[in-house]
Amino acid sequence: MNFPYILFLSTFLIYPIISLLIVSRINNSKIWRYRRLIFAILMLHNILFYFKVSLIGDLIDYLFFSIEYLVFCVIIMVIHKEKTSKIRIVGIIGTVVMMLCFIIGVIGILMFIVISQDYDADRKFTFEFNRESYETRRYSFGFATLDDTRYSFETYRTYSFILLERKIDTTWFFDTKTNLLIGEPGLLININKKNGRKYIIFKSTNGYSFSKAIQ
Repeated sequence: MNFPYILFLSTFLIYPIISLLIVSRINNSKIWRYRRLIFAILMLHNILFYFKVSLIGDLIDYLFFSIEYLVFCVIIMVIHKEKTSKIRIVGIIGTVVMMLCFIIGVIGILMFIVISQDYDADRKFTFEFNRESYETRRYSFGFATLDDTRYSFETYRTYSFILLERKIDTTWFFDTKTNLLIGEPGLLININKKNGRKYIIFKSTNGYSFSKAIQ
């Protein structure tokens, strides 16, 4: 079991229970004390992610999104303790959402085994261009009943002096629909510049290559 699989199950199945324990054992005023700081941090992460900027690595982003759901569950549990009828309506809607997510989590005990493949990089390529550092992560999605394996390549501009990275490209290949030897160990990825534009280049040992303009 990979980390995304465990995180999926924890988010949908365990977080509602944790939120219930938090609200039952901690006074509401203490829970709300740090709400602005928590919301600010989560909002900042979402804004950066929207502009394709994130902390280094996939796992930190996954954790942030997972924690957002935990915060949502805690808020819904706190609302249930309030006496205002209008707020309670929000709590009921939130509870329905949590119940649906819990059902998805139960189904996902098996389903997430397949889905989580696409969230766990099985290979990383690091390279440089004009003294700039880059990393490409490969994600493979396929199982016995599929004829094709889909390979997703996400390329990031990395910075050695800060713990941030910026996504500059996402490219998909199906192993039976490309002449590239996508799964081979000798696959090379690089960046080149032509006519003022940057191109990402995929090249395999059989001589075939693929290039596309990037940001």
